[in-house]
Amino acid sequence: MTTSRIKMNAERNMKEEAQPSNQNFDVSRSVNFGGDIVHVVDDASINKSKDEEASDKTKNDEASAKSKNVTEKKISVDSIVVYEKSLKKFISSRGHTVGLFNLWYPVKEIDFEMAEFIFSEHQNLSYVVASYGKIELTHELMKCMKPGLLTHAKPTRAHPKPPSVWFLPTQVSQKYLRLMMTINRYAREQEWKEKYLGDLSVCEHILVPLHAGNHWFMADIWIKEHVIQIWDSMSTARDKPAHAELVYEMLERLDTLLLLDRKMAFGDDYQFVNCLIRHVFIIPKQDNGSDCRVFIMMYMEALSKGKENCPEEFFAVDERLRISLQITHHPFNSLKDSISTDVENFILACRNLETVKPDVDCK
Repeated sequence: MTTSRIKMNAERNMKEEAQPSNQNFDVSRSVNFGGDIVHVVDDASINKSKDEEASDKTKNDEASAKSKNVTEKKISVDSIVVYEKSLKKFISSRGHTVGLFNLWYPVKEIDFEMAEFIFSEHQNLSYVVASYGKIELTHELMKCMKPGLLTHAKPTRAHPKPPSVWFLPTQVSQKYLRLMMTINRYAREQEWKEKYLGDLSVCEHILVPLHAGNHWFMADIWIKEHVIQIWDSMSTARDKPAHAELVYEMLERLDTLLLLDRKMAFGDDYQFVNCLIRHVFIIPKQDNGSDCRVFIMMYMEALSKGKENCPEEFFAVDERLRISLQITHHPFNSLKDSISTDVENFILACRNLETVKPDVDCK
């Protein structure tokens, strides 16, 4: 019994000697616990490490801030350099060159400044350039109006009186319309009557843009004559059947959308699908693969002014810039005044970096 107790005490003493003690730690050594190596440090070392980490963090923050300042400065300087080069070209060309736009007809300096603001690569892409009710156009959307790029912006129209020419949105011709919701519900939710329509009995034309793969063309519905004219800026003989089919599908949707309107205006027998489809040939044609939508907008504008035939030729680059400026200058643009102020600040910032106002974003 005594021998056993002595043995137990000895084992306990050995275990206690093996336990680490804070007073016996040597910061220069490591302690082995069951094969695990534990590096021992004292409080001073811990505090020192924290100070070093804080110092390193401060240095990193300073370096990051310095880098950020350099980047911001570089971006601001870049925008000024781009503006100065563009201004020199504008002056030397006597108003015929505005950034990427090489124009047939010159523009004024105020239009040059607006264009520089709209198409600047250093602007916030989410900045709203124009607002027409529920339809808003941002810098990102306006980029599609640059020369050589495809255009995707929806045609819009605001008119205080019942119009004789209706402009319908691109969704009317899209096949996915039926997949999203019923046409009646879509028409109701999109406020068609208030946005695009008027009294069908006084309407003469309905203009509808249609998308065929990677190409846009337009359908001109002559209400009284019961005829559909297809305006295509780059048509070929093999495209005609497919385009006619797209027009017919659009007319089916239009019959549903305007069911009550057409019955009240022309009776139960009137249907758009019964219209005769024709192709218009003697119209301005595009000479590249990127201006089809610009031509559609020009066709629409010409027809809205009561012209049965468009001008003999269009200058697509001029029209891209003109349409972009018209969108921002239009009286129905609710942001017309505020964007004019932003343009002034933008030009001031580009001409003199030291006089940048706090709310100016040149980046």
